[in-house]
Amino acid sequence: MQNGRDTLSGIEDALRDLKTQEAALQGELEEANKERASLVADRLDAMRELASIRARDAFSDGVIDEADNLSHQVRTILEARQRTILQLKERHVSAEAERDRHVARQDALTREIAALEERLDRVASEARAALATDRAYADLVQRRNDAAETYARAKEKAERAALDEQEKGAPYRGDPLFMYLWQRKFGSAEYTATGLVKVLDQWVAGLVKYTDARANYAMLTEIPVRLRAHADDLSRRNDGLAGEIEMLEAERTLALAGADLVGELTRQRDAQSALGKDLERITSELAETGNQLRIYAKGEDSSFISAVASYATFLDREPPRRLMADARATPGSEDDRAVEQITKLANQLEDIEERIKGRRRLLDQIAEKRLDLSRVATDFRRQRYDDVGSQFNDSSRTEDLLQLLLRGAITAADYWMRMKMQQSWRHRPADPWRRRSGLPPFDGFPSDWGGIFGDGGGGGGGGGRGKRGGSSGKDFETGGSF
Repeated sequence: MQNGRDTLSGIEDALRDLKTQEAALQGELEEANKERASLVADRLDAMRELASIRARDAFSDGVIDEADNLSHQVRTILEARQRTILQLKERHVSAEAERDRHVARQDALTREIAALEERLDRVASEARAALATDRAYADLVQRRNDAAETYARAKEKAERAALDEQEKGAPYRGDPLFMYLWQRKFGSAEYTATGLVKVLDQWVAGLVKYTDARANYAMLTEIPVRLRAHADDLSRRNDGLAGEIEMLEAERTLALAGADLVGELTRQRDAQSALGKDLERITSELAETGNQLRIYAKGEDSSFISAVASYATFLDREPPRRLMADARATPGSEDDRAVEQITKLANQLEDIEERIKGRRRLLDQIAEKRLDLSRVATDFRRQRYDDVGSQFNDSSRTEDLLQLLLRGAITAADYWMRMKMQQSWRHRPADPWRRRSGLPPFDGFPSDWGGIFGDGGGGGGGGGRGKRGGSSGKDFETGGSF
């Protein structure tokens, strides 16, 4: 068993690790992009140098001026791009700091609420002890316990009758002629056939001895229905008695707790809700800036693509290509060295592109996991799973699920679904008051909360999932529901 706060702490630790990995990869790719930009600029300079050499032989064809203009344009684009990146980083760092502050405030608030909730449970235990001496309360508890035992026996009898009907009714359901007449309601007031059809049905009924068989099968099918209806009536009676017990306990708890405790708990819960909404807003801001920074780190933004494309277009045009072809055809070596430098820089560009391809994929994977985990942490708080009453039934299983998510073996949706199946709410003395006060956490309480009835007979449940967690509901000597 692991409490919700420890589970959330593990999620936050994993989230911090992913952020560190993502920041390191972004830094690597940004440096690689700078190197790429530098290499293409060097290629342009080498081409300008070649044009300068060939200009002496009147082969430059305006390449020098065009290269100078292009260098200025691209430099302007890259400088504006860098300013945008810095602005995005400032937004992202600011959002990260704001999230850290909110998480710290929320964790502190959760601890304060836990202390108030534990104090409320102590008051509820005192209320329960005080009620134990109340004759009317003790009589109500006894009536509820007696009714619960009666219900348990009635339910068991109804289940046995249903199984008996399944077994003994099989031969009837396996007889097609009998079932034909049964479905046509032959022999009852609802049978409406006339004429030849009625005559034929009477003939079939004689063949299968339908009259006696119908009476037996009708009794066999009606008994489970009546017993189940009787058990349902008893269950509703149990609900009513349990609700009366819960109301008494809630009222006595409120009387002993006083307005100060209840008011403070209400204020803290309201503050918790407000912080949760702020955290959702911050998470959206982090997702937006994080995605934009990832695009820039990978060099997939329009400004960088435009800058590189401008270089590539220039280098693929006829005059630069003709310059290189002419240089290879001349007997001199000066222009040949320039061509070799241009070719060498082109090869280096290909190498760096190949080197960072895998880093881009890894950055995408880590960024996706970070975003998923951020949303999981936000949903975790929204559902109050970090509350003092929340627990996860198998601590090793919850840790395994987190590792599976981080490895990409399961999706965030799979993780969340399985975590919800692991989560449950502890039974606590003040739960009758909690359910009736409207203060969270109350949605998702087990439907058999405090139920000694076993299948949802407990009163005042909060419309929950029907899960159990914690005690059986009879930890107190009076046997009242909690």
